[in-house]
Amino acid sequence: MYDGGTTQKLNDPDSAKREENRQRSQALKDFVNEVGRNLHYLTRERNLHVKAGNINEALKITNGDLILSLDCDHFPAKDFLKRIFGFFNKYSKLYLVQTPHSFYNPDTLEKT
Repeated sequence: MYDGGTTQKLNDPDSAKREENRQRSQALKDFVNEVGRNLHYLTRERNLHVKAGNINEALKITNGDLILSLDCDHFPAKDFLKRIFGFFNKYSKLYLVQTPHSFYNPDTLEKT
């Protein structure tokens, strides 16, 4: 789990931003400790390359056979993993499956 609580953000020169970042980071650490179950809180030095930067940093220290990345507002269907993992069994050279991201709630533009 990454939240953007980088060393860079935790040491922001703006004291209000720094405190907000530290509180958010601590809340996420507390959540991870409460939930447990193979959930880890990861941070990095600088907030570079947004989501791709987070994923690339995580890939350096993970060793799973399959990695699933979801946006925080993505709620997959119950059968999501069953449906997706089958592709890896069927196609031995497959390395990536990208699925559509459907929204049930109107986004900001749709609300106006």
